[in-house]
Amino acid sequence: MFMISSGPSTAQRLAVAVAFALAATALGQLARLQVAPPEAPADGALVEANGPDAVIGQTPDSARLNALIEQMDAPVHETRERADLELRRVPGLSLPIIFDRLRDPTLSPEQARRLERVGQHLFLKRGRAGLGVRFARPRSNVGVQIEEVTAGFPAAMEGGLKRGDILLEAEGVKLHHEEDLRSSILACDPGEPMAFRLWRPLPELIAAAPTSAELPKDVDPGLGEELTIRVETRAFSDLGQGGGPPPSSLPRAWSVRLAREGLRTPTIAPDWGEAADTSLGDDLSGLGLAPGGETRASGFNANERRLAMARPAGGQIRNARPPNEIEQLRQQQLKLRLAALQQERRVVTTQLTEADANKQQIVADKLRSKALRLDAEIRDLRALTRP
Repeated sequence: MFMISSGPSTAQRLAVAVAFALAATALGQLARLQVAPPEAPADGALVEANGPDAVIGQTPDSARLNALIEQMDAPVHETRERADLELRRVPGLSLPIIFDRLRDPTLSPEQARRLERVGQHLFLKRGRAGLGVRFARPRSNVGVQIEEVTAGFPAAMEGGLKRGDILLEAEGVKLHHEEDLRSSILACDPGEPMAFRLWRPLPELIAAAPTSAELPKDVDPGLGEELTIRVETRAFSDLGQGGGPPPSSLPRAWSVRLAREGLRTPTIAPDWGEAADTSLGDDLSGLGLAPGGETRASGFNANERRLAMARPAGGQIRNARPPNEIEQLRQQQLKLRLAALQQERRVVTTQLTEADANKQQIVADKLRSKALRLDAEIRDLRALTRP
């Protein structure tokens, strides 16, 4: 006779317990193997179209920007220096953001100077634009004439620039010599288009001019046409010349960029010959603070800084010079600099005359380039000095 149990046996209960234990173990392993869903990008981040994980840009946090700019006017010099360098490390910081902040009328002179310095750092770190043209020698009687357009650059494509073109304006600004055009190009970011007003001689005149010296140098209404075109730039490094842009052209390029943005002339004059090395800007250890806590801000003109600053490193605010006295000292410095440049220009003129007389073409070309640079600096300084 068989007995019917009213409940599960001990063996059955043990089998059920083992099954539950195995199931729990399997679920735990599955949970560990499961891939967590991707985190959403930060507010303001730009996401590539090929996937939610590829964040390619960020909008800087406004609160942090405001705090750092506020610290740029702090009483303690070390705080100002750290704010300056930390601002360069803010993710997503760009020149348009710097320009927007520079338009704030409530900025102190110290904050404006430091923001400009950060802008200059970004200006160089991004790399400058190249157009892919070579200038004609001798120069045109008006504007800047093109001797050659580099193949592969947008300027060489259909609807771009051609040999013999005389560029009259770039971005609405008249061109008087090569340095005007060079600084206008370097003021652009790579890939940014430029608008030109130019004079294009008749094709038969260009074909009949095998050398640069034989190209038509005058704008004659009956021998060509005036055009307005837009040409896309590329990176200066694509020119394959090695190194970066000539340091002597960078200060003016920065001035041109500020003018395009509707901002004032730069208030600081860094050593642009060393400015191409941007490694210091991202390294807080580069503060070089002396035991007393004072240090000279990298890129500042020491004389201008002494005139403009009214805050020592100790934090106590001293009496600033009267504005009229500061302006008088500034004008005195500008005039001394102008006199030195004019003297240097006279020396270059003498050397150029001797080089031409001795038919030293390479030396003469270098001296002409130097003379153009000096003329540009002299003109800029004259615009800043008062009679």
